[in-house]
Amino acid sequence: MKKNISFALCMILFVMSACASSAPGTSDSTSTETAPRTEVATAAAGDTSPDTNASGLPIVTEPLTLTYWSIFPSKNAETRKSLGEVTAYMELEKRTGIKIDWQHPPIGQEKEQFNLMVASGDIPDLIYYGWQTAPGGPQK
Repeated sequence: MKKNISFALCMILFVMSACASSAPGTSDSTSTETAPRTEVATAAAGDTSPDTNASGLPIVTEPLTLTYWSIFPSKNAETRKSLGEVTAYMELEKRTGIKIDWQHPPIGQEKEQFNLMVASGDIPDLIYYGWQTAPGGPQK
């Protein structure tokens, strides 16, 4: 459980930093690739912009919502309706300025729902799934 949450947090932060790199109005991929490092370095170097703190957060200037498809652990179903109710995720949303729209398949129907999602082409921004069991494997 702790590994799953840690991995999910890492993935959220990774995607959030990748989303922050796509600045509006820029089309040069090399400039957007280095943008987050520059912004964080500037904020850490003493930028007193009212929108950021010493850690460079929030990492977006406009509200951003990402969809995250994840199996909902049955142990969590006793106390929560979604992983979005986890205190750590709520704090990350507050600090980064990026809202996560959690999508959970019904418990026991994860494989079928995953296959339907892939077949329909309606793919969320993030997917946390056991890719070894996916049709065609992780490569496909």
